[in-house]
Amino acid sequence: MAHDAVLAKRLSVVTQDDDQRVLERAGRGQDPEDLSQVGVGLHHGQLGLQVVIEDYVGSDGWKLALIVIVKFIAVLFGLGAIVAILRIGFGG
Repeated sequence: MAHDAVLAKRLSVVTQDDDQRVLERAGRGQDPEDLSQVGVGLHHGQLGLQVVIEDYVGSDGWKLALIVIVKFIAVLFGLGAIVAILRIGFGG
């Protein structure tokens, strides 16, 4: 439950709602397009960092390593977001 509270607090700051309202809205399951924005935002951020790395890192080895690290972190955060959303949705 502590993870749900942390996610609700972070989302409440972004949406300017109180924590309970955020949990209720996410738990309804009626707003899948809102919840899918987490994945879209992570993908957008990953692509933006990839462009910056490709443009400003000189060595091909460093470019490859940094792009792999950025993609790994994006996947890791994406999985964490999916788990958090499912826990809220199933009340767990």
